[in-house]
Amino acid sequence: ADYYARELIAAHYEARIRAAGISGNASAVERLVSERESLTGACNGAKPVDLSAWATQFPDPREWVFTGTIPTAALVGLDAPGGLGKGFTTQALVVSLATGRPIFPTLPPAGMGRVLWLQAEDDPGELWRRFVGMRESYELSADDVDRFVRNVRLYAGQPMPLVESREDAIIPTMHYHPLLREIESFRPRLIVLDPRVMLLCVDENSNSEVAAAMGYLRRFTEY
Repeated sequence: ADYYARELIAAHYEARIRAAGISGNASAVERLVSERESLTGACNGAKPVDLSAWATQFPDPREWVFTGTIPTAALVGLDAPGGLGKGFTTQALVVSLATGRPIFPTLPPAGMGRVLWLQAEDDPGELWRRFVGMRESYELSADDVDRFVRNVRLYAGQPMPLVESREDAIIPTMHYHPLLREIESFRPRLIVLDPRVMLLCVDENSNSEVAAAMGYLRRFTEY
Protein backbone atom coordinates (compact mmCIF):
# COMPACT_ATOMS: atom_id res chain seq x y z
CA ALA A 1 0.00 0.00 0.00
CA ASP A 2 2.88 2.40 0.81
CA TYR A 3 4.43 1.67 -2.58
CA TYR A 4 1.24 2.53 -4.45
CA ALA A 5 0.76 5.66 -2.35
CA ARG A 6 4.24 6.83 -3.35
CA GLU A 7 3.46 6.04 -6.99
CA LEU A 8 0.31 8.15 -6.83
CA ILE A 9 2.19 11.04 -5.26
CA ALA A 10 4.95 10.79 -7.87
CA ALA A 11 2.43 10.75 -10.75
CA HIS A 12 0.62 13.74 -9.27
CA TYR A 13 3.84 15.73 -9.02
CA GLU A 14 4.99 14.65 -12.48
CA ALA A 15 1.91 16.26 -14.02
CA ARG A 16 2.44 19.48 -12.02
CA ILE A 17 6.16 19.61 -12.88
CA ARG A 18 5.38 19.13 -16.57
CA ALA A 19 2.82 21.95 -16.50
CA ALA A 20 5.27 24.28 -14.74
CA GLY A 21 7.96 23.41 -17.26
CA ILE A 22 5.69 24.18 -20.20
CA SER A 23 4.89 27.57 -18.70
CA GLY A 24 8.61 28.29 -18.25
CA ASN A 25 8.38 28.67 -14.47
CA ALA A 26 11.81 27.32 -13.49
CA SER A 27 11.48 28.18 -9.80
CA ALA A 28 8.19 26.28 -9.59
CA VAL A 29 9.78 23.26 -11.26
CA GLU A 30 12.64 23.26 -8.75
CA ARG A 31 10.25 23.60 -5.81
CA LEU A 32 7.97 20.81 -7.04
CA VAL A 33 10.87 18.45 -7.68
CA SER A 34 12.12 19.07 -4.15
CA GLU A 35 8.66 18.43 -2.69
CA ARG A 36 8.28 15.21 -4.69
CA GLU A 37 11.62 13.83 -3.51
CA SER A 38 10.92 14.70 0.10
CA LEU A 39 7.57 12.87 -0.05
CA THR A 40 8.60 9.81 -2.06
CA GLY A 41 12.32 9.52 -1.29
CA ALA A 42 14.99 8.60 -3.81
CA CYS A 43 14.95 4.92 -2.76
CA ASN A 44 12.74 5.32 0.31
CA GLY A 45 14.69 2.74 2.29
CA ALA A 46 14.32 0.04 -0.38
CA LYS A 47 16.43 -3.07 0.05
CA PRO A 48 17.67 -5.47 -2.63
CA VAL A 49 15.92 -8.83 -2.88
CA ASP A 50 17.63 -11.68 -1.02
CA LEU A 51 18.22 -14.28 -3.74
CA SER A 52 19.94 -16.88 -1.55
CA ALA A 53 16.81 -19.05 -1.30
CA TRP A 54 16.31 -19.17 -5.06
CA ALA A 55 18.90 -21.91 -5.52
CA THR A 56 17.42 -24.40 -3.05
CA GLN A 57 13.78 -23.51 -2.40
CA PHE A 58 10.58 -22.99 -4.35
CA PRO A 59 8.30 -19.93 -4.35
CA ASP A 60 4.69 -20.08 -3.24
CA PRO A 61 2.50 -21.43 -6.06
CA ARG A 62 0.63 -18.85 -8.08
CA GLU A 63 -3.06 -18.51 -7.26
CA TRP A 64 -5.50 -18.29 -10.14
CA VAL A 65 -8.98 -16.95 -10.80
CA PHE A 66 -8.99 -18.68 -14.20
CA THR A 67 -6.37 -21.40 -14.29
CA GLY A 68 -3.34 -20.54 -16.37
CA THR A 69 -4.74 -17.24 -17.63
CA ILE A 70 -5.98 -14.78 -14.99
CA PRO A 71 -4.02 -14.76 -11.72
CA THR A 72 -5.39 -13.64 -8.38
CA ALA A 73 -4.84 -9.99 -7.37
CA ALA A 74 -3.86 -8.86 -10.86
CA LEU A 75 -5.10 -6.14 -13.19
CA VAL A 76 -6.09 -7.70 -16.52
CA GLY A 77 -7.37 -5.87 -19.59
CA LEU A 78 -9.51 -7.22 -22.41
CA ASP A 79 -8.97 -5.03 -25.48
CA ALA A 80 -10.26 -5.44 -29.03
CA PRO A 81 -12.01 -3.37 -31.70
CA GLY A 82 -15.74 -2.87 -31.29
CA GLY A 83 -18.10 -5.61 -32.39
CA LEU A 84 -15.78 -8.56 -31.76
CA GLY A 85 -17.54 -9.85 -28.67
CA LYS A 86 -15.77 -8.31 -25.66
CA GLY A 87 -19.08 -7.86 -23.85
CA PHE A 88 -20.17 -11.45 -24.49
CA THR A 89 -16.77 -12.82 -23.46
CA THR A 90 -16.75 -10.76 -20.27
CA GLN A 91 -20.25 -11.86 -19.30
CA ALA A 92 -19.39 -15.50 -20.04
CA LEU A 93 -16.41 -15.25 -17.68
CA VAL A 94 -18.67 -13.76 -15.00
CA VAL A 95 -21.09 -16.68 -15.42
CA SER A 96 -18.25 -19.19 -15.43
CA LEU A 97 -16.69 -18.01 -12.17
CA ALA A 98 -19.99 -17.46 -10.39
CA THR A 99 -21.15 -20.99 -11.21
CA GLY A 100 -17.77 -22.73 -11.13
CA ARG A 101 -18.45 -24.13 -14.61
CA PRO A 102 -16.01 -23.79 -17.52
CA ILE A 103 -17.79 -21.90 -20.30
CA PHE A 104 -14.67 -21.67 -22.47
CA PRO A 105 -12.49 -24.84 -22.45
CA THR A 106 -9.28 -22.77 -22.48
CA LEU A 107 -10.44 -20.57 -19.56
CA PRO A 108 -11.50 -22.92 -16.74
CA PRO A 109 -12.29 -21.20 -13.43
CA ALA A 110 -10.14 -22.23 -10.50
CA GLY A 111 -13.22 -22.91 -8.42
CA MET A 112 -16.34 -20.86 -7.79
CA GLY A 113 -16.26 -17.27 -6.57
CA ARG A 114 -18.06 -13.99 -6.16
CA VAL A 115 -18.02 -11.31 -8.87
CA LEU A 116 -18.51 -7.58 -8.51
CA TRP A 117 -19.57 -6.39 -11.96
CA LEU A 118 -19.75 -2.75 -13.02
CA GLN A 119 -21.26 -2.50 -16.50
CA ALA A 120 -21.62 1.19 -17.32
CA GLU A 121 -22.69 0.76 -20.94
CA ASP A 122 -25.30 -2.01 -21.29
CA ASP A 123 -28.57 -1.79 -19.39
CA PRO A 124 -29.83 -4.66 -17.18
CA GLY A 125 -32.36 -5.77 -19.79
CA GLU A 126 -29.68 -6.34 -22.42
CA LEU A 127 -27.52 -8.29 -19.97
CA TRP A 128 -30.53 -10.34 -18.89
CA ARG A 129 -31.32 -11.28 -22.49
CA ARG A 130 -27.71 -12.27 -23.03
CA PHE A 131 -27.79 -14.38 -19.86
CA VAL A 132 -30.90 -16.22 -21.04
CA GLY A 133 -29.06 -17.08 -24.27
CA MET A 134 -26.09 -18.38 -22.29
CA ARG A 135 -28.34 -20.32 -19.92
CA GLU A 136 -29.85 -22.16 -22.87
CA SER A 137 -26.70 -22.52 -25.00
CA TYR A 138 -24.54 -23.82 -22.15
CA GLU A 139 -27.37 -25.78 -20.50
CA LEU A 140 -27.05 -24.16 -17.09
CA SER A 141 -28.92 -26.08 -14.43
CA ALA A 142 -31.24 -24.57 -11.82
CA ASP A 143 -28.39 -24.90 -9.31
CA ASP A 144 -26.05 -23.06 -11.69
CA VAL A 145 -28.54 -20.21 -12.03
CA ASP A 146 -28.96 -20.05 -8.26
CA ARG A 147 -25.18 -19.82 -7.81
CA PHE A 148 -25.02 -17.06 -10.40
CA VAL A 149 -27.70 -15.04 -8.60
CA ARG A 150 -26.02 -15.48 -5.21
CA ASN A 151 -22.44 -14.82 -6.33
CA VAL A 152 -22.83 -11.86 -8.70
CA ARG A 153 -23.40 -8.27 -7.62
CA LEU A 154 -24.18 -6.19 -10.70
CA TYR A 155 -24.39 -2.45 -11.28
CA ALA A 156 -25.55 -1.84 -14.83
CA GLY A 157 -26.49 1.06 -17.07
CA GLN A 158 -25.25 3.60 -14.52
CA PRO A 159 -22.39 6.05 -15.12
CA MET A 160 -19.96 5.41 -12.26
CA PRO A 161 -16.62 7.06 -13.08
CA LEU A 162 -14.10 6.02 -10.46
CA VAL A 163 -11.20 8.39 -11.13
CA GLU A 164 -10.88 11.56 -13.18
CA SER A 165 -8.32 14.07 -14.33
CA ARG A 166 -8.63 17.46 -12.69
CA GLU A 167 -6.13 20.32 -12.57
CA ASP A 168 -3.18 18.15 -13.69
CA ALA A 169 -3.93 15.48 -11.08
CA ILE A 170 -5.77 12.15 -11.10
CA ILE A 171 -8.22 12.02 -8.23
CA PRO A 172 -10.93 9.58 -7.07
CA THR A 173 -14.55 10.50 -7.69
CA MET A 174 -17.42 10.21 -5.20
CA HIS A 175 -17.95 6.60 -6.36
CA TYR A 176 -14.43 5.36 -5.57
CA HIS A 177 -14.38 5.01 -1.78
CA PRO A 178 -17.93 3.57 -1.48
CA LEU A 179 -16.89 0.94 -4.03
CA LEU A 180 -13.72 0.26 -2.06
CA ARG A 181 -15.81 -0.34 1.07
CA GLU A 182 -18.13 -2.65 -0.86
CA ILE A 183 -15.18 -4.66 -2.13
CA GLU A 184 -13.93 -5.01 1.44
CA SER A 185 -17.29 -6.33 2.65
CA PHE A 186 -18.34 -8.41 -0.40
CA ARG A 187 -14.89 -9.94 -1.02
CA PRO A 188 -15.22 -10.75 -4.73
CA ARG A 189 -12.67 -12.95 -6.45
CA LEU A 190 -13.21 -11.01 -9.67
CA ILE A 191 -14.06 -7.34 -10.24
CA VAL A 192 -15.23 -6.41 -13.73
CA LEU A 193 -15.08 -2.77 -14.88
CA ASP A 194 -16.68 -2.43 -18.30
CA PRO A 195 -16.11 -0.42 -20.40
CA ARG A 196 -12.89 0.99 -19.03
CA VAL A 197 -13.21 4.32 -20.85
CA MET A 198 -16.50 5.11 -19.03
CA LEU A 199 -15.13 4.24 -15.59
CA LEU A 200 -11.63 5.71 -15.79
CA CYS A 201 -11.97 9.28 -17.03
CA VAL A 202 -8.32 9.84 -17.91
CA ASP A 203 -6.29 10.33 -21.08
CA GLU A 204 -5.39 6.79 -22.15
CA ASN A 205 -2.53 8.21 -24.24
CA SER A 206 -0.88 9.74 -21.16
CA ASN A 207 1.47 7.36 -19.34
CA SER A 208 1.35 9.40 -16.13
CA GLU A 209 -2.45 9.56 -16.04
CA VAL A 210 -2.86 5.86 -16.77
CA ALA A 211 -0.22 4.96 -14.16
CA ALA A 212 -2.03 7.03 -11.55
CA ALA A 213 -5.40 5.45 -12.46
CA MET A 214 -3.90 1.95 -12.25
CA GLY A 215 -2.56 2.83 -8.80
CA TYR A 216 -6.10 3.50 -7.63
CA LEU A 217 -7.33 0.23 -9.18
CA ARG A 218 -4.58 -1.78 -7.45
CA ARG A 219 -6.19 -0.85 -4.15
CA PHE A 220 -9.07 -3.12 -5.21
CA THR A 221 -6.74 -6.14 -5.28
CA GLU A 222 -5.72 -5.79 -1.64
CA TYR A 223 -8.91 -7.35 -0.24
